[in-house]
Amino acid sequence: MSTAIVDVVREEIVRSLVGRQITCAVTGEVLDFRTCVVLVDPQTGDPVNVVSQAGWKAQSPESIGKLAALGAVPDVSTIRA
Repeated sequence: MSTAIVDVVREEIVRSLVGRQITCAVTGEVLDFRTCVVLVDPQTGDPVNVVSQAGWKAQSPESIGKLAALGAVPDVSTIRA
């Protein structure tokens, strides 16, 4: 169910996460809600955390697996090459 309202609410949740966190937990760089990698709950698709693009690229496959075990997977549409 992807409607305009759902998209707006999701964007506001991401803005809130960035506003609370301010800097990336991995790299320490200032986060931008437009470019951050959004981690979502795999069951609901709701945003649960954010990291910078560089912070995401620094993650090893095993740390990505640990995140998934904790209930946070990346929203692949927010990962930039």
